[in-house]
Amino acid sequence: MSEELQKTLENFCRLEGVQCVLLLAPDGTLAGSHAEKGEHDLAQVQALASRCLGLGQRMGSRMDRGSVNHSHAEFSDYSILAEVLDSKAALVIVTEPETNLGRLRLEIRKNRKAVDGLLPA
Repeated sequence: MSEELQKTLENFCRLEGVQCVLLLAPDGTLAGSHAEKGEHDLAQVQALASRCLGLGQRMGSRMDRGSVNHSHAEFSDYSILAEVLDSKAALVIVTEPETNLGRLRLEIRKNRKAVDGLLPA
């Protein structure tokens, strides 16, 4: 992972309520990650996010609604947001339950092209 991509993921972790960030390649493998707070099994988060996005893709396809762009799962002690980038990679963010998700989605929208542009070819 490039230093610039690592710095970008670290910047997401500086946002209030963000515990860790993962970047999943289009095939679901881990392309990068950064964790600031909380204790998360990154492999478990990776697997869960990958399965949820896969399910969303299948649902969209069967309903003739196209590809899933965003997924959100809420648990008692954290939430997981997954945003599918133009390259079909996914930015996955684990947050505390009280996190302002609207603000976080705005930050994702502002930075998605930069993250996409930093992915290895």
